[in-house]
Amino acid sequence: MDFLKEIKNRDELLNILNAAIDKIYKHDLHTKINAETSPEDLNYISNIFSNYCSNQLTKPEMLDYFPLTPELKDCVLKAVETRKLQICKHLMNQNNSKNIPLMKSFDWDIKYIIGNSSLSSHREQKATLAFNCQHNGKLEALSIEINREAVDKMIKELENCSAVNELL
Repeated sequence: MDFLKEIKNRDELLNILNAAIDKIYKHDLHTKINAETSPEDLNYISNIFSNYCSNQLTKPEMLDYFPLTPELKDCVLKAVETRKLQICKHLMNQNNSKNIPLMKSFDWDIKYIIGNSSLSSHREQKATLAFNCQHNGKLEALSIEINREAVDKMIKELENCSAVNELL
């Protein structure tokens, strides 16, 4: 973090901080911001921000890692606070996808079945749901077929989740 001691320019600092935040999302970011800033430096700052956003560091503890003037420390705080919600959501999704598949997107279709091999008068609606999930950093596809009652129950549960999410 010695390279931070040399920074006197607010714009240069913001470029470094935003690159470190971007690195939280994009692990393959290998661009150098300036001659003194290495990918390891960006990883270090990214880890500090990740720890702060996951409440492992308080504001004063986080700012202690930055040997800067009070004005530039204020820039550090503004940079991370501006994107804190995004960082928290990303870290939560990343953590959750380690234990269970995390749904990234889904697709659905409805079929109306008229008869089957044992009964020609059989009538039934089926919904096919295809979930694209992330699990341990890999994308996986999960497909299920359910009847109308299960669809209704699923919609009700999703509405309950939405109501709880609005409270948060």
